[in-house]
Amino acid sequence: MKKGIGIAIVVAIIGLILAVLFFMDFIFLHLFGLQYDSVGALVLFIFLYSFIEMPITLFVTIISRALTTAGILKTSNGMVTFLLNLSSAWLLIGLVDLMMDKVSISVFGGFLFALISALIGWLINDSEDKTIEELDEEVKKHRQS
Repeated sequence: MKKGIGIAIVVAIIGLILAVLFFMDFIFLHLFGLQYDSVGALVLFIFLYSFIEMPITLFVTIISRALTTAGILKTSNGMVTFLLNLSSAWLLIGLVDLMMDKVSISVFGGFLFALISALIGWLINDSEDKTIEELDEEVKKHRQS
């Protein structure tokens, strides 16, 4: 019984977070000129964008960190991740817009939304890309403690 209540609470919290994210997406997209024929088309647009964007953002972050860890990038202070997120979000908005006839957004509006999305992601990401030397120092400190 308690396990079921705990699961229900977790599902409710995750649902609330997703609802807030969907609403924020709607507000920004509407501000930047998103036009839609029906609420169903709008919900589908935001759902498709969000559903595809989450794994892309995760992949971009992993690639950026892997390149930094491997020493290919000396340091980027999150700028590579930001630029990759910006370009992937802009491309994704354009692709979802092309796939759906009942929803449209201008190229500039899509770029502004992608820019805001990438900036928010950059500001939320508190663990910046680090150089190999900084990572080595953290590993040494962790081993000593």
